[in-house]
Amino acid sequence: MRPITVFESHFKAAQVMLKVYRLLDSDVNQTEQDSLVPQLREMMSSEPDEPLVLLLNDLFLGAVRERADLAPAFFGRPNLSLLLRQAVVSSCTAMDVFFPALLETHLPTVIQVRQRNFLPNAGDVKNLFRDFRLRLDDIVPFLEEEKAEDRWDRLARRILDYCRDKTLSNVSGVSATMIMLGVQDPWRRIAQRAGTTESALQNQVKTLVKRRNDIVHRGDRLVGQTEGPAEAIDYAWTSAHVNAVESVAHACDALANESTQGLKAEAGVA
Repeated sequence: MRPITVFESHFKAAQVMLKVYRLLDSDVNQTEQDSLVPQLREMMSSEPDEPLVLLLNDLFLGAVRERADLAPAFFGRPNLSLLLRQAVVSSCTAMDVFFPALLETHLPTVIQVRQRNFLPNAGDVKNLFRDFRLRLDDIVPFLEEEKAEDRWDRLARRILDYCRDKTLSNVSGVSATMIMLGVQDPWRRIAQRAGTTESALQNQVKTLVKRRNDIVHRGDRLVGQTEGPAEAIDYAWTSAHVNAVESVAHACDALANESTQGLKAEAGVA
């Protein structure tokens, strides 16, 4: 499965949450209530005394019947905000699976072509590999491989195994991943693809990842807070930041493909 397909299969959950929020976000005034509820009762053959919850916006008209056992407060903003928080978590999860998949697809080719020069030893890449070690019993299998390409492939496997335990779904992780795949100055080029500025896009990713951590670890409270109400969240903020993640993923996928194809052409590899 292509890395971008892996991303989209997980990112779809975030899109669904946003769409469901838009459908259920209802603010009905008394005039609309008085006008529509009798018509809905007639359509549903509802008894005159059956409580109905009317949901109405420019996308959706619906009525929730008594046997659903859902009070009007269930559809209030505090409950619907849970959908937005889940969209934040789901979009970050999509990044969590996408960048390891991107490395899995392209890094073996980069290593085969560049060989000993494949790993830049500076910046975000250096930080990512500061704990990387090869023990003596790791080296012996390399020596047992007869062909050079098999040795490089084994090294690629070892590095991919190491990276699976690292967080790549943040600004520095994205940078390290793309540099390893031969994409220089990655955030500038990602921002160009996304049609925005480098600093703006990085800030959106940083903010989203921090919000995900607040949601998962503290119920959407700030660091150091374990009690009290959750931070406010709204649709516009969530939609903008979730969409930024999608832009980053598609830009990185295109840049990685272009880089790999360029390396193959340069080395005369089919």
